[in-house]
Amino acid sequence: MPTQRDVPSGIGTRDDWSLYGPGAVSKIQAVSGNDGDNSVIFMFSHGASFVQTFTFPVIAGITDPVSAATIGAYARQYQRGNAQRYFIFYWNGVEIGSDWGSTIDAGDPAYVSCNYNAAAGGLVLAVVNGQHGFTAKAASGTGWEVWVTHVYRDVTYAFNPAAITGDTQFAHLIGSIAACIGANLLLREMPAVSRALGNIRLLPSEYEQAWREWRAYKHPVSVYGSR
Repeated sequence: MPTQRDVPSGIGTRDDWSLYGPGAVSKIQAVSGNDGDNSVIFMFSHGASFVQTFTFPVIAGITDPVSAATIGAYARQYQRGNAQRYFIFYWNGVEIGSDWGSTIDAGDPAYVSCNYNAAAGGLVLAVVNGQHGFTAKAASGTGWEVWVTHVYRDVTYAFNPAAITGDTQFAHLIGSIAACIGANLLLREMPAVSRALGNIRLLPSEYEQAWREWRAYKHPVSVYGSR
């Protein structure tokens, strides 16, 4: 099963965080890659909660529910403060999962990888395609400042053949770079094809199946009945 990694495509209904950094053009650009302090979104709290949600590219044509889904972020502490700290993910617009505040504090000054793995109820496609993000706050005291440089959503899924017309599962997957592949794709070239897909990866055990389906797609065989 392929795993697809997407970065935010839009701002959600909650938009409390601010933009900062010499390379910061927009909040979406700031969290699209792990570029450290060059572009970040940040919040400073001494009692209030700051929520940031995003929309992600809609995933379609796959089996519902998906096999696994994760929302993740790379965050660091810029100002520690002196009160309890909270960093909790939002999944489909709802605060959920463990508090990463103490982990971010312990990692200071480095960025820490945080994530929430959706439970069974969070794997329904309509939920996976919802708004995801996080909230952060300090209970009180002198205040806590957190920077986030990268946000992503990972989804592992199987294709739904009924939703893919006139194509096969892997041929549909590889079709996005068809012009680069050509008709004479060799089995030994499948690892390079997988790397070229970018945010989607094939498992080594899937190379041969993908190659055979691509060959069948590019070289269809017509079968005529006898008269």
